[in-house]
This record gives sequence, structure tokens and C-alpha cells, in this order.
Amino acid sequence: MCGPAKPKDLYKPMEIGISKKGDLQILSVKGKIRLQNWRVLDKHLETMLANGGRWVAMDLSEVSLICSTGIGAIMHNIRKFRESESSLLLVACTPYMQDLFQMFGLEAYLGDSIFLDWRSLEKRLRSQGLALTGP
Repeated sequence: MCGPAKPKDLYKPMEIGISKKGDLQILSVKGKIRLQNWRVLDKHLETMLANGGRWVAMDLSEVSLICSTGIGAIMHNIRKFRESESSLLLVACTPYMQDLFQMFGLEAYLGDSIFLDWRSLEKRLRSQGLALTGP
């Protein structure tokens, strides 16, 4: 039976990790992107863009839930990156995430910003001459 969310679950922290693979910066997100924590994600992306993040991949493979505000934050950041001639790429989108993007009608807008796995992202970036090894 479906009941109301438990208070401790509502405020469970989202985990964010930042790493780098050559020219590519990686923001890994784990857990739930909710109304209560989406600003944390937004601030990390804002900082990465401000620090010259030309190519940023956002790993969504461990996102278990995202609210409409979280989707809005991702869309807003994709637009900000594009306006700065940078790229925010969504990687390892689970069937759950793909269904959400389709349900909200965002597939056309996201287009070449979504990658189902790391191999397809790396193939595209290498074709554009990006280094994906080294510090």
C-alpha cells in the first residue's frame, strides 16, 4: 500500500561526487533529487560552469527519484551551459529517467545531451577531439 513519505526520507541527503576524466568533468548524483535539495545540485553545476567547465557529464545512474523541480533545475542548467557555449551532458539515464523525460516531452529539447551509457558519450567526445585520459 502506498502511504505518505516518512519524514526522514523526505530530507535524506542527496549525494554528489565530482571527478575528472581528461577534459571531461563528471558530476555523479546518487539518491533523490527533491524540492528540499535541488539547490545543492544547482550550485555544483553553477560552480563547474563558472570554473570553466566546457564539458560536464552528469551521471544519473544512481538517481532513484527526481521531482519536477529537479527536472526544471537540470533543464535550466542545460540552457545555461548552451548559452556559455559549453555542454552539460546527461549520462547513464535509467529507464525511470528516460520515462520522465518522455512524459514531460523533453526528449526533443535534450536531444544530443542524453547518453544511455558512458561508452556512447566517450565515442562522441573522442570524435570531437576531447582527451578523456590523464589528470
